[in-house]
Amino acid sequence: MKYQRSVRLFFLVMMMVFTLILLQHCRQAEHQGSQIEYAFVQPMYNFDPYYTFEHHVMIIYQHVIEPLYRMDAQGKITPLLAVDMPYISDDRRSYTITLRDDIFFHNGQEINSEDVAYVFTRMFYADYPSIHKDLYKMITGASQMLDGTVHELSGVEIINNKRFTIHLEEPYELFLENLTLPYAGIYSKRAYLEDAYRWGSQVLVGSGPYRWHRIQEPDRLELVRFSSYHGLQPRVPRLIFAFYPTAEEALEGYRNDKAQVMPLPLERMMREPSLASLADLKEVQRPGTISILLNEQIEPLDNPLVRQAIALAIDREMLAQQTTDGRGSVMNNYLPLSILGGMRQPLAPKQDVAMARRLLHEAGYANGLSMSIFYDDTGIEGALWLALAKQLQAVGIQLVLLPVSRQYWQEQLMRGEHAMRIVRLESQSQDADRLLYPLLSSSDSELGLWLDRARRSEDAEYRASIYHDIEVKMIQEEHLLLPLLSLPYYYLVKPYVHNQTLRVFGSHLSQLVDTKGQEREREHAYVFAEEGKT
Repeated sequence: MKYQRSVRLFFLVMMMVFTLILLQHCRQAEHQGSQIEYAFVQPMYNFDPYYTFEHHVMIIYQHVIEPLYRMDAQGKITPLLAVDMPYISDDRRSYTITLRDDIFFHNGQEINSEDVAYVFTRMFYADYPSIHKDLYKMITGASQMLDGTVHELSGVEIINNKRFTIHLEEPYELFLENLTLPYAGIYSKRAYLEDAYRWGSQVLVGSGPYRWHRIQEPDRLELVRFSSYHGLQPRVPRLIFAFYPTAEEALEGYRNDKAQVMPLPLERMMREPSLASLADLKEVQRPGTISILLNEQIEPLDNPLVRQAIALAIDREMLAQQTTDGRGSVMNNYLPLSILGGMRQPLAPKQDVAMARRLLHEAGYANGLSMSIFYDDTGIEGALWLALAKQLQAVGIQLVLLPVSRQYWQEQLMRGEHAMRIVRLESQSQDADRLLYPLLSSSDSELGLWLDRARRSEDAEYRASIYHDIEVKMIQEEHLLLPLLSLPYYYLVKPYVHNQTLRVFGSHLSQLVDTKGQEREREHAYVFAEEGKT
């Protein structure tokens, strides 16, 4: 009897183990065939990139809304919504583009030239212009819209429903590249005007491979495959973007197979070194630099001697070791070598504590000075500020560190209230303009004029020399920009997601297309209402 009970217990345990394995297998099979969940460690905000540089917004946006052209990792530009490459006039100031006949928005509306014209017009409304307007302000009439003298953009000439011409004030060599960016994504004018107040929070209507489906609970966005997509059909029917308040909760979701992809913050890697040995871990390098941007409009940073003293107080090698365990690379220039190339001399000064103290004394701060620093304590910024505070204290500069919510920090930024802030700008391509323009938003500044001159030039060497001159002025002469480190990005990706050709590391989360490469025919029937039931 005792033997029989042992046998029954053994088989019961084995059945439970088998059931658990089967359930896990079924869950993986379900994910492999039906959905992929991407875990973000941050609150859920608006998904319209009109007012933000946030990388996660671009990831989501580009699955729903597409630009006229796309650019691959090698920099090759190909038509996406357009029939062909644009016809460019001899003076390089006019771009004539024809839209494809088989492009439909998710609401069933066929794309037309009016939609394109409205996308660019909306960028320049004087009361609420896009923060990305500088990339397109060379369009004729943009300046007049921004100063409020006109309310329509004259630079987009509509020839017919499918053909239009974009006119520029002056030639701009990078304009076609900028048409590939998500900020120039084409969405339905009608859908926006019908639901402008909910745009980006409850509604997005584009022509991309996925369409906006619903917000699940308060922190999960669901996109579903657009069955009438004009290109290759996505392999995975459903994408879930989940927003977790902490990295611990996101990691727990990943370990339980609730999420299949998640970015792994560097600070979490440092607290839990065992994560570095996971087979699921992927490291990604993007062109970009973590820097400190100083506000010369705020005392005492209006004094160039104070800014120079701050620059001389910084030991980058120590910062890299203390804040990243050596995973970060020291940056003495803002633009990475991979962009400008050549054997450039470092522009950031080496640490010189004695000289920094003398400069402070000369600036009238013999007893030192104090500044309040507000920062968003959701990433590595907190560790960087703590380390920087110790280094600056050694020369007589006391930083009062005040962590605030991300929303409050953004509000302060809009009001220009930050004395110093850490910026982490990056580019998906080797393009200096895209790394510099967010720092040079003022059209009246000398540096802004330099950048405009580079944009108009067709000479790559001349453009590179201007970018270098901008770096020299900001880093070496004015000490307004202090490059610190370049950091890698880490992601956890389930192995079975790799097999579905997931592109989590680029500007898209995925390019989950049928590998057979057969393009699905567009369905003329309006199936959109039926799709909403899924």
